[in-house]
Amino acid sequence: MQDKKLLEGVISDYYNSVEDSFNYRLKNTWKIQISTFFFILSTGFLIFNILPFLPASIDNYLLWLFLKIKNNVIFENEEYSFWIQWALGSILSILIFVITFTIFRYWNIKEHKKAIKISHLQFCYAYILRKEIKSFLINENVSHLENISKYFNIVNSDLVLTPFYSNNKDQTTKIAIYELRNLLLKKYNWIEFSKETNELIDAFESINLKIKNRITQKAELEKVVPFVDILTLYEFSFIKPNLKNFQEIELKEQRFTYLKEIVKELNLLSNYEDLNEIERTKKSNIKSILNFFANLFTSSNILIMFISWLILLIIIFVATSILIIKKINIEVDSTILIGLLSAPFLGAITLSATIYSKNKNN
Repeated sequence: MQDKKLLEGVISDYYNSVEDSFNYRLKNTWKIQISTFFFILSTGFLIFNILPFLPASIDNYLLWLFLKIKNNVIFENEEYSFWIQWALGSILSILIFVITFTIFRYWNIKEHKKAIKISHLQFCYAYILRKEIKSFLINENVSHLENISKYFNIVNSDLVLTPFYSNNKDQTTKIAIYELRNLLLKKYNWIEFSKETNELIDAFESINLKIKNRITQKAELEKVVPFVDILTLYEFSFIKPNLKNFQEIELKEQRFTYLKEIVKELNLLSNYEDLNEIERTKKSNIKSILNFFANLFTSSNILIMFISWLILLIIIFVATSILIIKKINIEVDSTILIGLLSAPFLGAITLSATIYSKNKNN
């Protein structure tokens, strides 16, 4: 395929130009994620203190802090009342919020200035996978093998997995395109896929036996290179869609051609049996459930994300509200009731808007 010449030209030059920002994201992703996590956590902590749910629901809330301050400051009223708990909780949560926001803001700016866009990651993973395989075939340095499986799993997941999830008693995971096809055909017998679509989906289904097993066994890697070449071209077409190839055709118009080439390359390969017959360990139920809920609270669909946060906050607020009423023995009037009802909405709006804005910018 003539477009493969682009790999050693414009595509190679592009990757070299963004390699530093790609490596920066790989190196600092955990810092960016942690700063975001603690910022969201501190936001919730601030809301629960200001309202005030935590001071009313926990006995001797922040008593250790009160005693520490008391040793250095003389209080006219030494009784540790609910109002002192409220004041300490509010001040502490504001300080923590300011600190975490400062850290979050720092890494947010760093991310936009130094890290490659998330939308460009798949191309970079495909290119570096190709680079690692070719380097190993040249110098046989085993250090390259350490990354090949990791990068392949990433690019293969992006190619094969759909945005939909399968739910069963064993696990909750993204569903592969060939599994989704089978489910749709079973459920709706009026659906019909074209011949080319079926060939493509069948080819995707064979990737594990033909490509992944070779990578897992570190065998016949030279036969994997043509597949990775086309995959790299396909991913690059999303980076520079208007770039023209040697036939003066824009790359975005070549995407289906690249997919058909992937089918052709896979059809040329025979299945490669895993000699070790090691069954991949399934994710535990707890981890799968946590991943499922984590995706709900960071969904790209702002409505789903808002509803998820709203339900969680309503559950928390109802429980804590009952504790507050019993703790301080107050009469619930319309003002308090409105505050209790509006708090989950305000919290859900704040959290979902912050996360959605960050995802959109990326």
